Amino acid sequence: MCGQADANAQKIAEDNPELIEIMRELQEKVTSLEKENSKLKERLITLEDIQTSEKLCSFYNSFPNYGTFKALFDYLKDAAATKRNWRRRETANKSHFSDRFQTKPGPDSKLTLEEEFLIVMMRLKVGLFQKDLAHRFGISEATVSRLFTSWINLMYLELKDLCEMPDCESSVLN
Repeated sequence: MCGQADANAQKIAEDNPELIEIMRELQEKVTSLEKENSKLKERLITLEDIQTSEKLCSFYNSFPNYGTFKALFDYLKDAAATKRNWRRRETANKSHFSDRFQTKPGPDSKLTLEEEFLIVMMRLKVGLFQKDLAHRFGISEATVSRLFTSWINLMYLELKDLCEMPDCESSVLN
């Protein structure tokens, strides 16, 4: 059966020599695009880069290594899986976790929760602009803004008991 397919392909190639030239040109184009894609990937920062380089991890999100980053993410992961998108006053007047804002309309997110968390930590540590983060991760500026606000509110709710702030009276006395 395979021999017959090869014979058929050979017959088509003999009958249409221009197809051979088109296939050669297309193969060259694919090779060129693969090289270009590889070069572009080298310019971006990805979650995998953070996982494999302590220097990049420390630079982009203040954690000394990926294990520490992952530990905080794992602590927040369950709450993040059910997080709602923050919608300004509408959400604030009800509850951040109101059912009305449980899911967003439209397609599913292009990013994993861990990539969302990385974006937030990069913005906090390095101060990258929303436009820059949107470009780096292939999402809109509005999405970066919503992610950032939603994660900041989620972290506040989940981490506030870990960082106790003294009340005003205690601060004045000391």
